[in-house]
Amino acid sequence: MPPTTAPDSDGAEPQSCADATPASLVGRARSLRAQAGRLDPVLVMAYRPRAAELSFEAWLQAIREAPVEVDRFTAVAA
Repeated sequence: MPPTTAPDSDGAEPQSCADATPASLVGRARSLRAQAGRLDPVLVMAYRPRAAELSFEAWLQAIREAPVEVDRFTAVAA
């Protein structure tokens, strides 16, 4: 039996947030927010919080991946 997929799934979305880049997460969040504007209010209650979660995850990943100049902070300690 073939695996089931969502009817509107194009396969481009990553399976987990762990493999996604901050840019792809932000893009998916924007897409969900745009779709929420055209959906039934019941679905909006699921789409908008998920969009917020994706935006937050993108922010966390960007913070973790940001380069830090260690030498700049060691001069303060000396």
